[in-house]
Amino acid sequence: PCRDRSKSRGAGAGAAKSEGEMSIADALEMSRKAQMVFETAAMAQERRHQASALDFDRQLAERDRSLLERNEALEEAERLAEERQAELDEKLQEIERMEASAAEG
Repeated sequence: PCRDRSKSRGAGAGAAKSEGEMSIADALEMSRKAQMVFETAAMAQERRHQASALDFDRQLAERDRSLLERNEALEEAERLAEERQAELDEKLQEIERMEASAAEG
C-alpha cells in the first residue's frame, strides 16, 4: 500500500509539473503576442506621426507657395504703379511746358 501511494504521488507530481509547464508555455505565448501587439501599435503610432509630419510639411509648402504668389503679385503691382507714375510724371511735365509756353505767348 505504501508503494502504491508513492506511485500515486509520483503521478500526481508529474501531472502538476506538466500543468505548470503548460502554464509557463501559455504565459510565454501570451507575452510574445503582447509584444507583437505592442510593436504593431508602436509602428502604427510612428506611421501616424510620419503622416502628421508630412501633412505639416505639405501645409508649410502650400503656405510658402501662397506667400510666393502674393509676393509676385505685389511685385507686379509695384511695377505697374511705377509705370503709371512715370506716365503721369510725363503728362505733368507736358502740361507744365504747355502752360509755360502759353504764359510766354
